Amino acid sequence: MKNLSFAQVLYYLTSDLKFDFDAIKNFSDQCPPGSVVDFGAGYGRTASVHNNRKQFLVENCKDMINLINAPTELDIEIKEEHAHNISIPSNSVSLCTFCWATLGELRPLVFAIGEAARVLKKGGGLYTVMLNSETNTMPEKGLRWKHSSPTSFTASITTLPYSEIGQYEYQTQMKVRNTEGDDFYIIKQAFPPANVLAELLKEFGFNQIKISDAQSGLSFDKDKTKLYQITAIKESEEVSADQKALKNIYNSIASRYDSVVLDGKYQGLEWLKRKIKPFEGSYPMVLDLGCGNGISSNVFKELNIHGSIYGIDFSEEMILKAREKNYYKGLIAYDLNKRFPIIESLEFDMVLALGVLEFVSDIDKMLKNIRNILTLAGEAFLTFELTTEDSLPSGQVIPTHEYTKYHYTKEEIVNKLSHSNLHIIEIEEGPGYFSPTLKKDVPYLYVHVSRRTL
Repeated sequence: MKNLSFAQVLYYLTSDLKFDFDAIKNFSDQCPPGSVVDFGAGYGRTASVHNNRKQFLVENCKDMINLINAPTELDIEIKEEHAHNISIPSNSVSLCTFCWATLGELRPLVFAIGEAARVLKKGGGLYTVMLNSETNTMPEKGLRWKHSSPTSFTASITTLPYSEIGQYEYQTQMKVRNTEGDDFYIIKQAFPPANVLAELLKEFGFNQIKISDAQSGLSFDKDKTKLYQITAIKESEEVSADQKALKNIYNSIASRYDSVVLDGKYQGLEWLKRKIKPFEGSYPMVLDLGCGNGISSNVFKELNIHGSIYGIDFSEEMILKAREKNYYKGLIAYDLNKRFPIIESLEFDMVLALGVLEFVSDIDKMLKNIRNILTLAGEAFLTFELTTEDSLPSGQVIPTHEYTKYHYTKEEIVNKLSHSNLHIIEIEEGPGYFSPTLKKDVPYLYVHVSRRTL
């Protein structure tokens, strides 16, 4: 339709919706005093709820921002930023909200959750509303959903599962019509079941998690509830003794990690540079597992690769240093020995796992997860520590450091890649890094694989 943007259509259709206002207000009253961050705030539909808090409205769509018309007495700061990487200090706010299915659109949603966990104070709250993917009665609006002023139109909206793409994949289709013509919009979303989202929140240190029907406020019924709401309180993340020892080591060297890598004669970055040279000047979607201080971004910069690059590392200090590089679209501190956090399928063109898989306890599950998140023809670049004659038993705690490492023979890795249905493009053996403890090079298996089938 002429002279009517998607943002305007959404505004005209939803600006009167207030079904979640009471729940947000009640939960806000339970949270400590302080500011609130509204992730994916759109045109500020819920801004009037927080009349006693400083508000940060996070929205990266200019058309949406132009529609924000909040009362002047409200203390509002608009952040024209993506929800995966916001310019708000860590541990500084009291409440984070993801209203009316917003979280499902902020793909990969784990990075939005990670940002909320980062900026929230201990004791701060998180509120979200999601579509319930376990019911057969998904929300929909037929042509009776209409608007007459200042532009007359009708709209039909349907949310459909795309299970052939991924377990939690959905598309909301919106058809808008009037005398000037019709438009068709598709919104790509991820809607995990309530219990799956609740477990993911626990991994980020959230507790006191409550799930209820977002429209009635009654108990959640997985077969009947159309929209569910979750409230949660940020507490402390549980860390095993084994992982705590390893995390402490990496936290302690975060500020000098580049020199540690250089002194250790680490070979992985040169291998990566050679392998991704064909992508020079491109804009891929990349996931960097075990990203450390973001050292791999140096290779991307050198090759002028400016895609959407995301990083995960369990060391909070490493993540802080990676943020300083200002090259990643999203970064989270997360232990990959917990459940794999990326729930969306076919999401990344490229996955890196350099110098991290030797610390992953369930390598078979990790490889299957890497395959799941790769796009068709997507490629992964992986390193594995090779078994040698004097290796300690794989999975044994290293006495001098009190953490566990895993190593494999070439045959074991080939079999694991085959069982994970990853196509091997190339495998190379070579030195990984120099170990001052062993006083010799630690051998690596450098693996380049791709996903070829659904």
